[in-house]
Amino acid sequence: MKIVSRSAVTILIFFFVSILLKAQTPPFYHYTSNEGLASSTVFSMIQDRGGFIWFGTLGGLTRFDGKNFVSYGVKDGLNSNSIINLAEGVNGELFAATYEKGINVIKNGKILNYLPKSTSEPFHVANIFIDRKRTEGQRLYAYRNAGYIRIIDETKDGIKSILTIKGAPPTINRANLLEDGTLIVTAKEGLFKPENGVLKELTIEGLPEGPVFCITPLKDGSYLVGMTSMVLRIKGNRVIEKIISPKTTGTNSVVEIFRDSGGNVWFSLMNKGFFMLPNGGDSIINMGAKFNLTEAHINNYLEDKEGNIWFSVHGKGVYCLNNLYLSIFREADGLSNDNINSIHRLPSGRIIAGTFNGINILEGDKFKRISTDASTAMNEYILLLVVSFLSVAFLILASFFLSLLMR
Repeated sequence: MKIVSRSAVTILIFFFVSILLKAQTPPFYHYTSNEGLASSTVFSMIQDRGGFIWFGTLGGLTRFDGKNFVSYGVKDGLNSNSIINLAEGVNGELFAATYEKGINVIKNGKILNYLPKSTSEPFHVANIFIDRKRTEGQRLYAYRNAGYIRIIDETKDGIKSILTIKGAPPTINRANLLEDGTLIVTAKEGLFKPENGVLKELTIEGLPEGPVFCITPLKDGSYLVGMTSMVLRIKGNRVIEKIISPKTTGTNSVVEIFRDSGGNVWFSLMNKGFFMLPNGGDSIINMGAKFNLTEAHINNYLEDKEGNIWFSVHGKGVYCLNNLYLSIFREADGLSNDNINSIHRLPSGRIIAGTFNGINILEGDKFKRISTDASTAMNEYILLLVVSFLSVAFLILASFFLSLLMR
């Protein structure tokens, strides 16, 4: 009889430890000012090329390295502690919109004022973004809702020039660049693009009348817009797809849209939580219900380099969903009770869960209660369903260890 090799033991230990570690990984993390954010009211999130995640908050700018939070405020050089929006420059610098006091730039470890403090007109900034297609110098777009859009061109020598596109009317909600560089503006009055320094309304086939709240460009040249109770996908001059949001009481304004790398579409309703349409699916998942955020306002999304999905909640900090496919199921998802006594995967691959008052089986993204034998205790009933599977698994493991010992 041969002694089991050290390498084989090491592999087995690693295998079981990895299972334990995976089981102990929570499905999400929740960070607020108690964990180190400058404020629990987070307006914007961005991950820089170095991997750090930055949060623009009501109380300043916060940097997160995966373990620790470091915050910056007026005392560190910010024009204001109210950081409404963030953007990364082409050279790795970080731009921060302070709304009432212009733009800061964080470069080489220093926080500086990006523009002169005095301009020809009051310069309130709520949103900023960079033109990634520009090859000469750097172009920054800055605007606020119901205001002007300012295009700031910076040469390699640092010289800046400002071009103003007038709004009001139309009443600007959001602006962004399509894949081909076209600037599209969403507004209370519809969709617009600049022409000779002013905004001209676009004629889009299939676009309903009403305000357009937000825009998300896609890599194929199309773009998503949020309206009342719907998300539309537009390409060229027509609507090519429509996503109807779940009905809730009051006005259902779709104010934020995000499409992750897996093609899943996330969207927020004003003060009514958020939803997700899986790529290729036709059933919208109420994500707000899963996090008890059905009455909350989700104002920003981020997918980091590890594939984690972040979302910020007004007044409640940020959440990091560390595995998109690790779902949370509660009574709202069909479980007969949130108190779960046992859960197993059947040989067929289906999931069953024994709760305080019933047995449930997972069908799609919902649990359905199944009938039981009243004369048998619930845990025993589940045991009978899985005993054959466990027996087979035991025989496989026993055979594996026996083969090692017999070498």
